[in-house]
This record gives sequence, structure tokens and C-alpha cells, in this order.
Amino acid sequence: MIRLLKKIGKVILWNKSIIFFLVVIWIILFETTSWFMLLSGLTVAVLVVLMTDQFFSKEKYEKKYHLSVNFFLKYSLRLFFEIFKSSIEVIPSIITGSADVQVISYSSDLTDEFLISVLANSITLTPGTVTIQKKGNHLKILTLNLPENHIGEVIPLKLEKILLTYEPILKNKERKYT
Repeated sequence: MIRLLKKIGKVILWNKSIIFFLVVIWIILFETTSWFMLLSGLTVAVLVVLMTDQFFSKEKYEKKYHLSVNFFLKYSLRLFFEIFKSSIEVIPSIITGSADVQVISYSSDLTDEFLISVLANSITLTPGTVTIQKKGNHLKILTLNLPENHIGEVIPLKLEKILLTYEPILKNKERKYT
């Protein structure tokens, strides 16, 4: 029993960032913040990490996904702002029925596949845009009402900038573990 508790303690300590991330997702999905929701989210997050660690993955989450709490908070706040801003811009054209749909191509400066996928999913989360294809760092995006030469209004470039600042950190973590 003591051995099991020590193992659980080590797994929690090694994976504190991913547990924090999972608890935040839990609270967002249930749309409530209470002590019960926090404790149930923490319990589920620890169980998910323990089961994944035991049965599916031989690597620590930190090594595999390279998440840090600071990066997660900074990126999440910026993504929330971009979603809110885009919602306000897209609503009038949807209500009036004047939405002009276009497909654009975009080449990201990111090189890491994980971060490119994060950017593609963030674009899809932003109202008025959907990533319809990803090949390497090239994205095809379905967008509403794209003004000429205003790709920065469609692609959340500030999100990509955050990811670009995180990419070297991610590369350094990969080198440490190999």
C-alpha cells in the first residue's frame, strides 16, 4: 500500500502540469467552479494520468507533450481573446446573410508538428475560420469575409507568435530527454 502511494505521489509530481491542464478542461466542460467540481476533476485527472502511465505510455507526460503551466495560461488567455474578438466580427455578416466564403492557403513559420496542430485547431476554434487541410506547415483555411491583404485578421498571428516563442523551449526539452 505504501509503495502504491509513493508511486501515485511520484506520478502526480512528474505530471503536475498535465494534471493542472486536465483539471482546467474538466471545469470548462462542466461550466461550474465548486469545490466538488475541483476535487472530482483532480481525481479524474490523476486517474487518467495513472492509467495512461501504467497501460499506454512508458514516457512521462512532460516529456511527451512538453506542456508548462505558464505556456498554457498565456496561450489560453490569448486564444480566448481571439475567439471573443472574432465572434464580434463575424456575427453581423451571419445575421445579415452577407457572408462571403473563401479558401486561403497559409504557410506557418512553425516547424514542430505538435505546435502546428495546436495552431490549426486554434484557427478552427476561432469563429469564421475552419482549417480544412494541414500538410506540414501549410494550412488551407475556409474563412468568412476576408478583406484583401488582411490575412492577419483571419489567422490569429499573435497565437502563432506565442507558439513560435515556445518552439525553442520545446526543442530544448526534446534534446534533454534523448
